[in-house]
Amino acid sequence: MFNSLLRRCVVLLEDINNVDLIKRQEEDEKFVKSVNNVIAKIDVELSKTLKNALKNNEKDKKTRKSACSIFSTLSMM
Repeated sequence: MFNSLLRRCVVLLEDINNVDLIKRQEEDEKFVKSVNNVIAKIDVELSKTLKNALKNNEKDKKTRKSACSIFSTLSMM
């Protein structure tokens, strides 16, 4: 690895603590779990909202059809 470096250069070596890496990994896993929980809750709420919107859309279609039928009937009179 060092053979490809310039003849005169400064190499900074950092001591990486294995315990710190494990701690960071655990924190990352907790973060991922919390994000996944939030996503799951959003998914549930979004599904409910979409189902309600579809139900309301069907109700609106029926209401519009009824209104058109009443208007058509009144127009013929």
